[in-house]
This record gives sequence, C-alpha cells and structure tokens, in this order.
Amino acid sequence: MYGVNRSHYLVIFTGLTIKITALMQKLITRFGGFLVLIALALSYSSSAQNVQLQNSSFPSLPATSCTNTQLDVTALLLCINIAHNGNTFNISGSTITVNLDYSLGSICLGALSMQNYSIGLGMIPAGTYSVVINGVLNGSTVSTLNTSLVVNSCCSAVPSFTPSSNTICVGDSIYFNNTSTGANSQQWYENGVSVGSGTHYGKQYNSVGTYSIKLVVNGTGCSDSITQTVNVTAPPTVNLGQDISICPGGQTVLDAGAGRDSVKWSDQSAFRSLVVTAPGSYYVEVFENGCSDKDTVVVSFFNVQGVDLGNDTTICINDTLVLDATLAGATYQWQDNSSGNTFEVYNPGGTYYVERTDSNGCKDRDTITVNIDTNCNPNSVFESEKMNEILVYPNPVKNTLFLDVPVLGNRTHVLEIYNISGKLIERKEVQNDGLGRFQVDVSMMKSGIYVLQLYTEEDVFVARWFKE
Repeated sequence: MYGVNRSHYLVIFTGLTIKITALMQKLITRFGGFLVLIALALSYSSSAQNVQLQNSSFPSLPATSCTNTQLDVTALLLCINIAHNGNTFNISGSTITVNLDYSLGSICLGALSMQNYSIGLGMIPAGTYSVVINGVLNGSTVSTLNTSLVVNSCCSAVPSFTPSSNTICVGDSIYFNNTSTGANSQQWYENGVSVGSGTHYGKQYNSVGTYSIKLVVNGTGCSDSITQTVNVTAPPTVNLGQDISICPGGQTVLDAGAGRDSVKWSDQSAFRSLVVTAPGSYYVEVFENGCSDKDTVVVSFFNVQGVDLGNDTTICINDTLVLDATLAGATYQWQDNSSGNTFEVYNPGGTYYVERTDSNGCKDRDTITVNIDTNCNPNSVFESEKMNEILVYPNPVKNTLFLDVPVLGNRTHVLEIYNISGKLIERKEVQNDGLGRFQVDVSMMKSGIYVLQLYTEEDVFVARWFKE
C-alpha cells in the first residue's frame, strides 16, 4: 500500500565547498571542538523547515470505485538524518486524510533530499473528495497540501442519497432520500450495522453522537456504495425558575442564560435578560447549534394590604390621638424615624405619615393631618360620676362599637353621639342583650373623636372613643 518509487540527494559539494571545508579543518585544528559545536548548531533548523511537502498528483486518473487509486507526493527534506516511518490514510465522509510520518533527533545533519512517495489508497467509493496531505514530524503536522479527487463508479448502479439534514437535535428525525441510478436493490447501514433494504431510510435520533450512514446499491453483477455522516447534538436547556410574585411597582429580571446563539422572548426582544414590571405569563426560546428549548414563567403581584391612618381630623387641646398601622409581620417607619406599630399625636398637631413594609418586602405609605381645637374640652362638657363605669371597645373602632354598662334586663335606652365640638351627631334607641352589653354600628361615620352618652333609668353614662 505504501512505497517510495525513487529518491535522490542534492549534496552541495562543489570545488569551492571543498576549499571551504579544508579551511574549516585548519580552523578546527586551531580552535578545537568549540567550532564543531557552532557548526552543528547552525545546521539545526526548526521542525517546520525540515519537512516541506512540495506537490501531489494522482497518476491514473480518472479514478474509479473498482480500481486502486494511487497518490504521488514529493517532499523536500532538509536533514539527511530524518527517518521516514511510513504513510497512513483515512477516509471519513467526503474527506481523505493522508499522513507522511517522519522522525528526527535533536541534531539536524544538513543536506537537501527530495523524496517521492507513491501511496496506494485502495478502492474508494464513488464520490467527490477533499484530500488533505500532512507532513508529520515527531508527531506534529509541519507541512500540508490540499487537493481534490473525483472517483467515478464502475458499476451501472451509481449510489447517491440526500439527507434532510446533516446536523439535528436529539429527538429529531432525518429522512434519507435515495437518489441512486441504475440500481435494482439497495441496503442501508448505520455505523456498520444493516438497518434495512427499503428504497429510502428514516429515523428519529434520541442520543447524542456521530452516525455513519452507508448506502450500498446493487446493479447487474456489481455493487457500489456511498457514506455520509450525521451529527446529532444535544439541545440547549433553559430554566426561568418557579413562578414568582413581586411587589406592585417593583420589578424582576428573567435570565435566559449565557452562551446562546440567539434568544427570543415573548415580547419578541432578543436580549439575554428581560426586565418584568407587570404581572403576566412570560416565555423565552433559546437557540444553540440549530437546536432550541423553551420555558415559561408566571409573574404575579403580592396582595398588599394598604396602610390607612384615617381621614384628616381635629382633636381637642391636651387630648391624644393614637395612629395605628399594625399589620402582622410588618415593620414601620414614622415621620420621626420611630419604628413602632402605633404613634401618639397630641399638641401641637401637624402632618404625620408612616411607611409600612410587609412580610413580603412590599411597602405602603399613608399620611394624616391632625388639627388641634383649642376651644373644646369634652372632659368638661360631658362629665359624669359614672364615666369610669362604662367600657367601650374596640377603641379606635372601624365598624362596630361595643359598650358594657352595669344595667340589667333587656330594656331599651337612649344613646346620643356628639362630635369633639359638642355637636349632636346622632340620637337613637338601643337595646342591651340582658347582660348590659350594647352594640352600635358606626361604620358610616367619619374618622375622628366622638363622645357618647347612654341614658338609663338610673344614670347617664359617658365615654369618649375614636373612629378610624
């Protein structure tokens, strides 16, 4: 298979060279081995220079699939002590790779040598090939020639097929369309294993790898074949994470990951990341090596319970109004940077606000203006010896106010409600539950401070309370 047809050496010894050599001998005699080391060092050149492929040819064209194909290569060697270790070749798909292997020690004995090699490539299936010829010295490619070769079929049956794709993703299918001519039968092979004799061949590929597809066609008393390679690659993966919730007015960033050939979001943008500020369903499709993957995530808003300090109001001088922003798990920051869940307002009044942060990190804020009325004093207007005997709750109250009064019997009594200035707001009859408990609906009243008077047959009860 491998051989050397002929070789000749171009040794540079002219008359002038002999005279120079004689002179060198005298210098060596005088200066000793030092000059010898210099001469040897000068004779050594880089590996890339010591092997130089000059040209190549195919002497027996046209090449056919039923005859041996010969390749001739000429190489220029710059060291007389370069050893030729043989030639190898490999056919993969439509590429033929030929390697001329050489070795050289640490010293190059300089001399020009033109070597001619005849390399038998055997019978090559019909097709068009790219031929790469490498000069390899001490395991490294130092010189390369490129050429091409067309191999004609000897058989009346000429193999040919066209794949729907040469590169696919795991889970995809390929259809191999048989376009051969002159064949009366065929056989398909995948990685050397017979996979069917139908006219065409198709398969879904579920594993990453390189697959060699060979089609052998049979004519009258002959056969020929052609081989192509299919690459099956793994699709990319993208994961936007679990569905997420954000605070109203906030944002989150969705990341499609690095190293993508391209990205396509649900809004048609093509950047790696997407900034989301509104609730909704978002998806992304990523592409790598012709393969793709998708993922979807739902973004929603947290249900934020707003903080409410009530409407702007007026209190009497020397009175105290408690602003309440309590919410389980929340933190607070008032206008004076205090952090309690409540804040007491008294003289001189003004504007007050709180920023509340709930357990999800969402913030809400409310402001109230409290005025001071210096002309009112409900303690002097509505005094009663029984004032400390009535229990009013909850205080502050939003919707329903409860009164506990030490009266017995399920009887009807008169209830009056006054604002902080002493103006009668409402008068109605109320009935206890037999144990001295009254229930009053105040949901429609405005926020502020009120005083109530409950008239019984025996006494008048007075209590002050705050409507949120």
